[in-house]
Parts: sequence; C-alpha cells; structure tokens
Amino acid sequence: MERLRDRMRQELRIRGKADRTVEAYVDNMRVMTERTGLVPGRVTERDIKAYLEDLREVRQVAPSTFVQHVAAMRFFYTYVLPRNFPILREAKARQRRVLPDILSLPEVQAVLHALHRPWLFALCATLYGCGLRRAEGLAVATEDIDRGRALLHVRDGKGGSDRFVPIPSRLQAILDAHVCGQRIGAGPLFVSRLLPGRTVSPDTLGRALAAAAVEAGVRKRVTPHSLRHAYATHLLERGVSLRLIQQFLGHRRIETTTRYTHLTDGSLDRVQQVLALMTAAL
Repeated sequence: MERLRDRMRQELRIRGKADRTVEAYVDNMRVMTERTGLVPGRVTERDIKAYLEDLREVRQVAPSTFVQHVAAMRFFYTYVLPRNFPILREAKARQRRVLPDILSLPEVQAVLHALHRPWLFALCATLYGCGLRRAEGLAVATEDIDRGRALLHVRDGKGGSDRFVPIPSRLQAILDAHVCGQRIGAGPLFVSRLLPGRTVSPDTLGRALAAAAVEAGVRKRVTPHSLRHAYATHLLERGVSLRLIQQFLGHRRIETTTRYTHLTDGSLDRVQQVLALMTAAL
C-alpha cells in the first residue's frame, strides 16, 4: 500500500495539487483501506457503495468530508489504479446551507480579551484583523508583513493564490509586541512550543477560542472561521464594497462573498424600520 500512496502523491503533485490536498487525499485512501480491510486493487463498486453509505449513515461525516473522500477515491481510481466506478461520478453529499452565528464587534472584543496567552491573542487578532482562514493565519511569517504599505502578504491561500490585505495599525502594534516578546527573527510568527519547527496546532487554536467564548459569556459557537466571518460582515456593515471584501477574503467568485456575508445588522435595521411603517396602522 505504501507504494500506491507514493504513486498517488506523485500523480497529485504532477497535477499541481496543494500539499494540504495531497496529504488529505492520501489519508482518505488510507482510512478507506483500514476501515474496509480491502485491497485497493480488488475493490468493487459494491464495496465502494457500502463504504460511502458507512460514511454518510454510520459515521455521519460532514458534507465537505464526504465530498473529499469521494474526490480522493475518484482521483485514485482515475490516475493511480484506473478503474471504472460510476458511483464515484454520481455520489453527492446532502448539502444543508447553515448560516453561521454572527459575532458582533463587542463579542469579538470580549472573546479576544479572554485569551490570556499573548501569542494566542496575537494570532486570533490577526485572523480577525485581516480576515484570514485558519491555515493562512498559522502560516504568517515576519517577511509577509509590509510595514511601509501596511499590508500583509497572504501566501498560498486556498486554490494556491496569493493576495495582499490591509493591516490595521492596532494589529500592527500587537504583532510588533508579539515579535519582540517572543524574540522572533525571520520565519513563522506562531510556532509550536512543543514541536520546534512546526506551527501551532489547529486543534489548540480551536479549543482555546471555544474556551475563551465560554469565559466571555458568548453563547454562540466560536471557531477560527467565526473571526473571518465577523471581519467580512463588519466591513460590509460599515460600507466597504463587496468587491473589495471579495479581494480581501480571496474569493474567486463574488457569489461566494455574497453568500458569506448574507444579512448584516445594518440591513436588518432598515428592514425593521420598513416593517414598522408597514404595520403601524394595523
């Protein structure tokens, strides 16, 4: 199986897949073989259907996880061990569009100030202040900060694209204090204390934010992505154009940004005013 994994990595890299995608696809195939006990070369369409049913009905994985497993198997049986499995072209996840909880500005402030470790505060302030994805925030390095233009160079974002986002002056001061306090030279700003040479664990970040939300008395579910969503929503509420927000978030399609920001507090206020006029004489 190790030879097949090496071949899969090679085929993925030849086709320009990001390192995260390469490892995710290879790991998905590992999970499939371990859970089923089947040899990849002897898998049948029936076996794949049973495994996909297990993912959906027994393990009840998230739609995105289901789609990724299907994509990994489709790639494997197209480029590594070519086989014709129609189910891999037809399988779809049950999509349920869930609107995330919107953190207000006071809630963001309360959660961030409940992070008592300075490096965690600096990291989460960066996620919010620049609207970064979790992986983008963890990858920020000293050389990515352009102090002269007050910009952050986000490298190798989703889809392998780079972009520049503005750094607020307050965030710049927070990062300067972090760099000074941690005595950071070149390289990543948020490195693991337990595993030298590696960045902070995503799980550590997620647990810390959830605990901070509880301490701050914020009842909404708070994740690293909540800060990115709050960033986009707060910009939109304050009149920043959707096109600019699209650029800052690194979305390829404006429709993604439109769905992401959905209803803002300001638009809801205006709706309430109109509804009040409509129903005043009832």
